[in-house]
Amino acid sequence: EVVDDDEISVDEIGMSSVIKIKRLDTGKVETFTIVGTNHADIKNGKLSDESPIGKAALKKKVGDIFIVEAPVGELKFEVLEISK
Repeated sequence: EVVDDDEISVDEIGMSSVIKIKRLDTGKVETFTIVGTNHADIKNGKLSDESPIGKAALKKKVGDIFIVEAPVGELKFEVLEISK
């Protein structure tokens, strides 16, 4: 799916959004680009929209906190920034 740069929202997370999120239990801040499954490459910061974090982050806004169910339990993240 090709997303036109003008269609990338900086108000809420969607495809091709560049997001900065903070894991609340560790304070670790990470930056990812939300991409389709075929383009996912976690080593290069490309996170699939189908992955647990990617799926949970979609439609969130700056300041929102979202929870991801992981094998180690619930992980809480805060959206710090959305860009394109």
